[in-house]
Amino acid sequence: MNADPATRFGQFLRFLVVGGSAAVSGWTLLYVLVHFLRWNYLVAYATSFLAINAASYLAAGNYAFRTRNANRRGLIRYYAINLVSLVGNGLALAALVEWARINYLFAAMLLSALNAPINFLLHRRLTFGIGWRDRGTAS
Repeated sequence: MNADPATRFGQFLRFLVVGGSAAVSGWTLLYVLVHFLRWNYLVAYATSFLAINAASYLAAGNYAFRTRNANRRGLIRYYAINLVSLVGNGLALAALVEWARINYLFAAMLLSALNAPINFLLHRRLTFGIGWRDRGTAS
């Protein structure tokens, strides 16, 4: 059965809730690591990015996509996509902070907002195996 636009839009909105919650948690951890523990902002960014992903994976599968396809292989794909995103975002973050002189926390927020639609599409299709022609595995 082909997922209608309302279903896909609902998935996207739920994905934004999950991603937004994960992002706020990640930004909070980033702030604590940089300001209180005096970590380098790039090391802190990578640490916060990776630390939040396991819970985010489960929430995306169970809440955003409402699928039972959340398993070890999906988690590996989720981390693979996020590691590629981490590298790209890390480079972009360094450029925004060092060259454009944008605050590291604001730059991280900007990158999160820009990546949300891309991550939605990648995780929907590659992580959870939900294509534009669904077979009723998600709603």
